[in-house]
Amino acid sequence: MDMEGRGTLPGRHRTGHLRFRSRGGGEGRSPASGAGDCSSDGALQLQLVELECPGWVGCTRTPSRLRGPSRDAAWFESHALYVKELTSDRLPDGTLFLPDMDPVAGVLVIAGSSGRVDNSRARLFAEAGCAAATLRYFGGSGQAPGICEIPLKTFVLALDVLVEHAPSRLGIVGTSKGAEAALAVAVRDARVNVVVGFAPTSVTWGNLGAGHDGNLRPQRSSWTWQGKPLPFVNYDDDWPVPPEPIAYRPMYEHSLRVDPVQAERAALRVEDSPARLVLVAGDDDQLWPSDLFARQLAERRQGRDVDIIIGRGAGHHARLPGEPAVEPSSEMARGGNPSADAALGERAWPQILEVLHF
Repeated sequence: MDMEGRGTLPGRHRTGHLRFRSRGGGEGRSPASGAGDCSSDGALQLQLVELECPGWVGCTRTPSRLRGPSRDAAWFESHALYVKELTSDRLPDGTLFLPDMDPVAGVLVIAGSSGRVDNSRARLFAEAGCAAATLRYFGGSGQAPGICEIPLKTFVLALDVLVEHAPSRLGIVGTSKGAEAALAVAVRDARVNVVVGFAPTSVTWGNLGAGHDGNLRPQRSSWTWQGKPLPFVNYDDDWPVPPEPIAYRPMYEHSLRVDPVQAERAALRVEDSPARLVLVAGDDDQLWPSDLFARQLAERRQGRDVDIIIGRGAGHHARLPGEPAVEPSSEMARGGNPSADAALGERAWPQILEVLHF
């Protein structure tokens, strides 16, 4: 069946087709206004696999049952996620996920030093009712190959996209270096209502990877704001590197002690941000001391609008419900174990949703 109809994207109308898969495995098309044949028991198992609309990559949903004669657009949109690529000169690589309802919040998801476009986590937040965007901030076209003097404006531009869909509440969810960026942006952009920092840091660090010039040294800040580099903590290049898998936590702790004045200048001044903070860390984080950093951030806020969730035995990567386990690295020790990492994510998830929804 192939008929045209009018479908509704969140907050706007588009004309296009919904492509569905029947319970028997065959595929067909239906207008977004809703049409289809019911089986003899008045029910048809459908899985929506694509929405064809200009500018939108697709639409996915979980299987549901269609009953009775009423088959309107609301049914077809139930539990759907609309997916759009964020591609422009200013945002070269990213994805926007929209739920099929008015979003409760806009959430920018920033990955860590992997630099990936974290579609799996962004999708998770969209399934919870948020407009969720994620983007590549280094290693892409026109970007520095490493986390070296990355303009924080990159993330502000993504927030500009989100505010079009969720103008009343904005959050940033960052992991590791992504949490560092999230906190730095929140200090400078008062639109940010919530920051969720997984394995956060309390200071800005030097570059990880090369800058636009292709060089790793001299050390430079990871981030810039309005063309100026943020104050940062240098890594001690004389730190003796142990055998792999390397636990970098002692190196970060040592680098902070080398120059306390520099460390204070590089502090992320979260006391200047109105955003609510949710800080999630494992006490067995072997990449850097995120549990210590989380407590330092809370001290700067004097406990104001901050929640700390520390996972006993958890490492650098808390795993939220529905997320796959992180593959172990033979080069870098992250600490924790799959059970403890998952338990930390289970504890954090309800608190994160509560803060984003209210």
